[in-house]
Amino acid sequence: MPSLSPPFSSKPQQPQAPQAPESAPILHLEQVTKSYRSGRFCLHNVDFQLAAGTFTLLTGPSGAGKSTLLKLFYGAEQPDRGQVLVQGQSVNRLQGRALAYLRRQVGVIFQDYKLLERRTIAENVAFVLAARGLAWSEIQRRVPAALSLVGLADRGNCFPDALSGGEQQRVSIARAIVGHPRILLADEPTGNLDRHNALQVLKILQQLNKKGLTVLMTTHDPHLVEMAQAPVWQIKSGRLSPVNNRDILIQP
Repeated sequence: MPSLSPPFSSKPQQPQAPQAPESAPILHLEQVTKSYRSGRFCLHNVDFQLAAGTFTLLTGPSGAGKSTLLKLFYGAEQPDRGQVLVQGQSVNRLQGRALAYLRRQVGVIFQDYKLLERRTIAENVAFVLAARGLAWSEIQRRVPAALSLVGLADRGNCFPDALSGGEQQRVSIARAIVGHPRILLADEPTGNLDRHNALQVLKILQQLNKKGLTVLMTTHDPHLVEMAQAPVWQIKSGRLSPVNNRDILIQP
C-alpha cells in the first residue's frame, strides 16, 4: 500500500447532493444556448439527454464547443439561456456549497492531467478526499483501490515526473473516481497520448462504465470512435446531433 501523509486537517463532511428519480435523465440540456465572447454560438437551442449508466462519445472539430459543453455540466460555465440539469437538479447559477455538493457526483478528467508535481501519485489521488474532510482511515482505504482499478497499484509512492504520459492520465482517472461519483466527464483524455496508451485509457473508461458510471467523453479521433463502439454525438456550428453514419465524422 502506498504511504500517505495527510495534506489537510480533517473537517466535517457535508451532506450529499440530492439524487434524481431513477427514470430522469442523469445529464440533460433543455433549450440551451451558449455563445463565445466573439458572439459565435457554441450551442444554439440544444436539447440533449443521457440516461444513467450509458457510455457516450462527443465529437466535432477543434473549437466547436466540446469542452464548453462539459463545463456546463460541472458548473464551470453558465448557459446564456436554457436549463442545465445534472441528476434532475438545475446547475444554473449554483454557487458555494450547493455547487460543491453537486460536483461530488461528477468526476472530471482533463487532457493535460493537472497533477501536483510535488505530491506522490497516492497523495494526488488523496487530495480530493482530504479536501472534502473524509476520515483519514477512509482515504487510506479508497486510494489504493482507485489506483488498482487503473493498473497503478504499485506506483503510489512515485512522483508524476517518474511516470509516462499514459500512466499520468491513468492517475487523473483514479483521482476522478476516488470520490465515487455517478458521472464521469472526460475531456479529450487521450489527446496527448499515442495510440497504445489512448486505447488503454479507453478500456479503463469502458470498464468503469460497466461498473455503473455514466461516461461522457469528448474526442476528435475517428480511430478511437471506431474502437469504442459507443453512441456518438457531434457538435458543429452550434448544433448537437446524433451520428448514425460514422463515415461522416469530421477529421481534426
